[in-house]
Amino acid sequence: MILFEGSDGLLCGYYKNELICSVPLTKHKNIDYYKKISNSVMIDALRGNHSICSQILLWKDAMEKMIIYKKNYLPRCSDRELNKYCLTGLLCLIKFTVIDEDGDSEGLLICEKYRR
Repeated sequence: MILFEGSDGLLCGYYKNELICSVPLTKHKNIDYYKKISNSVMIDALRGNHSICSQILLWKDAMEKMIIYKKNYLPRCSDRELNKYCLTGLLCLIKFTVIDEDGDSEGLLICEKYRR
């Protein structure tokens, strides 16, 4: 998997002991930025009459498909948007308390930029 590192580090997302996404962290695109995106996606879905239960099922299914995709296909540089989509799904599942943010096998890992 290609790791996308920003000026402030990177944010990695894990689901079922698999690294499924990596997004860069910068001054403006920090974890709060990504959380706001996932919150707006959840709110838009609720306004569109998608229940919390259906959203949970959708995101779980999407994460399972991402694990299969990551195992069967070589990652490309064009996977940036796919990584953002995966992170949005993980953050939604964290918000719905399906996944623990600091869990052993699922959750987020913030890697700060290595400075010499």
